[in-house]
Amino acid sequence: MKKFITLIAAIIFETLSISSAMAAEQGFFSLIGGGITPMKDSVSTSISLGLSLGGGFNFNQYVGIEGQFVLLGMATSNTLSAHPIAVMINGYLPIQERLNMFAKVGKSFTTVSSGTADTSVSQSAITNVYGYGIEFPYGEKMKYRFGVDHYDLSVVPGTTLSTNYINVVAIVSY
Repeated sequence: MKKFITLIAAIIFETLSISSAMAAEQGFFSLIGGGITPMKDSVSTSISLGLSLGGGFNFNQYVGIEGQFVLLGMATSNTLSAHPIAVMINGYLPIQERLNMFAKVGKSFTTVSSGTADTSVSQSAITNVYGYGIEFPYGEKMKYRFGVDHYDLSVVPGTTLSTNYINVVAIVSY
């Protein structure tokens, strides 16, 4: 975990030292990301991998819309995994020439699977998602985000299950 935080700090420092002015640009973008997420099953909580792929459109430097397909709880012995497909509204707040804060909120169609490959049970529902973090440029059309996305995984009525996806996302603007 210390190596992960050190790597993120190094990327932020390097990016801020060589980048141009920052503002969310109007237009389309695509994104790919990875990170970690605590996934809890009936026995224990384990840190699992998360992967995300998506895109969106920024209407101006303050507001955009984004869609993502996310795989949570991957590549572990954990018996719980989730696969949200999310649509979110993004808000950007430029705080420096080379740094934006962002927040996003939306809905996701979430499928949660529990059990082993032989005895897996899956359920799906429309759930809530929100996130926040910082965004900084790397070059003319490339940006990075460091953030946390909170996914509600309560697909069975009356249950309360959620996770935080701590991620680094690469964004290419078109």
